Amino acid sequence: MLFDTKYTLTAESSLDALWMKTQVISNNLANVDTPGFKASNVTFEQALRNANIEIQNKEGQPVGTGGIARDVNGWQARITTDETTGVRLDGNNVSLEREQAELWKTYAQYSYLLDRVGGHYRNISTVIQNMRG
Repeated sequence: MLFDTKYTLTAESSLDALWMKTQVISNNLANVDTPGFKASNVTFEQALRNANIEIQNKEGQPVGTGGIARDVNGWQARITTDETTGVRLDGNNVSLEREQAELWKTYAQYSYLLDRVGGHYRNISTVIQNMRG
């Protein structure tokens, strides 16, 4: 398909992972007062860096973007649970300050990436409109 390029597929997967991270942080914040609750984290940055390696066929030649499947990146965001014991006596290890900072960081990353993807499609739209005359 025309829009299934490595860029768009990576951007889509990144947006999905950032959304997942927002949900996990929200769950952590909702359970900040739950005794024994252990915070969860989403990791995907390293996997995303690895996904940016050039896709090659069996002969080692670069593959065109036309036949890329949606799972071509071969990476997934992973949810892990922080099993370390918190400083609190009730066993909860959620840090309100850390979670709030992570939420804002994730929001900024999501907004930036969404803006970049929107710009990419606006550029395509401009090219198509200019082709019409």
